[in-house]
This record gives sequence, C-alpha cells and structure tokens, in this order.
Amino acid sequence: MESDKLGSLISYGLGLEKDANKSKILLSKNSNDFTANFQIETSDMETTLENVFSVNIFSYLPTNKNKILVSGAVYEAGLYAEDEFTNLEDLINALTFVEVYPWLAFLETLDSKKASKEITIFSLKDQSTYESVSLNGDSRIHFFNLRNPDFLLMDADVQTIRKINEYMLKINYGDEEFRYPVIGDFSPIEVLNFIGLNKDDYMEEVAYIKPIEDEIVLGKISSLSVKATKFNTIQLRKPLDNIIEVFILGEINYPGKYSLKSGSTLTDLYALAGGFKEQAFFNGIIFQRDSVKKRQLEAIKRSNMQINELLKLDLAKNENVNADLFSILSSEIDEENLGRIGGNFTPGSALSNEILLNDGDSIFVPKLTNIISVVGEVTNPTSFVSSSELSVADVINRGGGFKSMADKRSTYIISADGSISRSSRNIFSGNSKLYPGDTLVVPRKINQSAIAETITPITQILSNLAFSAAAIDNLKNN
Repeated sequence: MESDKLGSLISYGLGLEKDANKSKILLSKNSNDFTANFQIETSDMETTLENVFSVNIFSYLPTNKNKILVSGAVYEAGLYAEDEFTNLEDLINALTFVEVYPWLAFLETLDSKKASKEITIFSLKDQSTYESVSLNGDSRIHFFNLRNPDFLLMDADVQTIRKINEYMLKINYGDEEFRYPVIGDFSPIEVLNFIGLNKDDYMEEVAYIKPIEDEIVLGKISSLSVKATKFNTIQLRKPLDNIIEVFILGEINYPGKYSLKSGSTLTDLYALAGGFKEQAFFNGIIFQRDSVKKRQLEAIKRSNMQINELLKLDLAKNENVNADLFSILSSEIDEENLGRIGGNFTPGSALSNEILLNDGDSIFVPKLTNIISVVGEVTNPTSFVSSSELSVADVINRGGGFKSMADKRSTYIISADGSISRSSRNIFSGNSKLYPGDTLVVPRKINQSAIAETITPITQILSNLAFSAAAIDNLKNN
C-alpha cells in the first residue's frame, strides 16, 4: 500500500465524481515516527501513500457561497460551506477532535469587500472565547495537535503569528523555560500536567505575573484559576534545595549581595540586611527582576523591528511619519532601569511578606525625597521640590504647559512605588494628585496616517518603558 500512488487508489474506488474538486485533495498522514499526524493538500495523482491513513476528496462548493477550511487536529478536516454553520460555536460542536491542543486555536476570516483579514484566537477550554463569533466570509480555522503543535505555522498570516506570540505563556521552572500559547480562562495546573510536571516537581505556591497590568497573582497551584493576558508568566519554585543570590542597595544598614534559600521572601532579605537607615524612602522601594527586564528588552527589540518595517511601508506610500521620534524613544531607555515590578514593598506590607525572591533580583531603597517630576511633551520637562501634594494641572504648569504635540488625554502618573494611574477624563478634575517621588508623564501624539493605528500601540510600548526607566533613574539619583 505504501508504494501505491494516489491515482491508483482513486481508480480502485472507480474514479472521481463529476463535481469532485480534484485540485485540492486532502491527505491525512502520520509522521515517520508515528508520534503525530498532519494534513497536506495535493492535486498530484503520482503522490505516494506512505503513512497516509485518510484521503478526503471534496466537491466544489458553489462560487456564491463562502468557504470554511478546517485544518489540524480534527477527524474530518477540509472545506465546509458557510450556510451549514452560522457561528464558530456550532462548527466546533459538530467537529470530532483528534489529540487537539485545547488552550488556543485560530480563525482567519477574509472580508473580500473590505480586502481585509480578521484574526480571532480562541480556546476550547473557555466557551466565552468563541460562543459569539460569527462565520462571515471565506475562513480558515486551525486546531493545533497535542503531539506536534507547531504554533508558528509558516503558512499562517503574520498577524496570526503575532497574536499567538503575544499570548505565549512562559513557564519558568528553575533553569528551564517552557512556552505554550493560552487564551481565555485557564487552570495553570492543567498546563503543567500537559508539560509533564507533576505536583512533586514544584512547590504549591506559585506566582502568575501579568506584566502589562504590572500585577502579580500569588496562590496555590491546585486552586489557581486565571484569565490569560499578553506576555504572561508562571513562576514555579523547585523544592527548597537550592540557593539564590539577590542584591539590596541604597538606604539599608548592610547593603550588598546576599545568598538565601530558594523560597525566601523580601521580608527575609530585609531582616538579613539589618534594617533601614533613617532616610529610607519606603514608598519608593525599587524591585527589579531579570526575567521582567528580559521580556522588556525583547519588547523593545520587537517594537523597533516592527517600526522599521512600518516606516519602510510609509516611505513607499509617501506618508508623513516622524521617524526621529521612534529612534529617540528607544535610545533613551537605560537597560539598567528596566525590569521593575511595581507594588508596595514597604517593610511589613503584605507583598513584602508574600513575594518570593528569584535568583538575581535587585532591590534599591532610595533616600527620602521631596521631588516631583514631569516628563514628555511639556515645554520644560523638569523635577522640582514640593513638600505637599500637587494636582496634575499644577505640575503641568510648573513644566511650562503642554507642547503642541502633547497627547493630553493619555497623560498618566507613575507613582513612587512603580504603580501607574492611567489618564481618564477626570485626571484634571482635581481627584488625581502627585506626591513626592511621583512622575507625571505626557506622551506624544502620533501623526495621523494610514498606518497610525498600527504604529500607535508599538510606540506606546517604547514610550512607556522609556518613561518608567526615567522615573526609576529619578529615584535612584535623588
């Protein structure tokens, strides 16, 4: 059988029917080691049938009907007519899955009228990610295989690959790192079981890190349930048999490098360092982590690459985009001031008692300060002394007022502890106050252009990292 050709098999079946689509015949095959299966399309009757376990020949769909191509870990892959299924949920309920990766799949829909493609990623584990998705236009739906997921498909749309990358869950386990894409609500312990880690391999307490929200969720892995966010991380601890090295500097009695048992908390480090000096500014304690810095550096590199590509397109279209702004944003970022985890790390705080130190963590305790700073699109970005709280309007005035390119509605505050108060309509109403150690950030507007909608989120990543680094620098050099 393995030496037979596709044409021979079809002849054995008495040939093709007149409405058969012989230009797209779908072959389902096992890999050579029989650990995975996949599909290929062919029209070549000389194709050998080695490792082929299924051949699907579909009829031509009427040209006035949209087509849905289903591929990957399903029993009956191939083309489906849109009028059979009005939404994604109906189609999913009708499919039979074969060793499917359940935490992420994708739908690419082509809108021929608008000449655009819409990308939807969803999870079979979370019905809310697909229950309201309509099937309109020619579509492709792909379900990854558990044994051979190949998440970065070469034939997938570049937008699809980017979305999958954004929701790639990173799992840190000692010196090892695992990456699997996850969308929607999920149970981390199920993902760990899939990887092959059992409960004896790691400690019950884990940290789920959401860098976009600057949030860390601490909890027991057996009961933890979270909603996936972009660039999220699960931090696991191995059993307490290894040593970590951390640094604590600044207004501390015994600054320097300390060796602690894995599983130690920030409170443990404070005790070893002999307490604080009188001028310690607790609200401004800076906690930096190498893994966070690494992600931020990757984001900077990725954003710069995307900007370069977009600028090439813009120049080709003669669009007017301020290229100098982008190079300034990236060049102003001091790598030493990246990697901050925001939060209240005051001695005795809940976070100081709960957060688990990682190897290479660095803590800096600044001096008491009465400095408030304003950076970005103001006439005179500056730092000034203030013994009391100030309103946003007061700080803007001390910075000489807005520049013409100031994005006033996106103004935000970086508090001394690294937390961010996002701008809203009421940030100038008097409810938002700045205190010593805080920094007011006034971003720059992006020139309107055909690709401004694409450029804006990329430049926001760079500008936010640059301003955060500047705020850290202000505290360290107070």
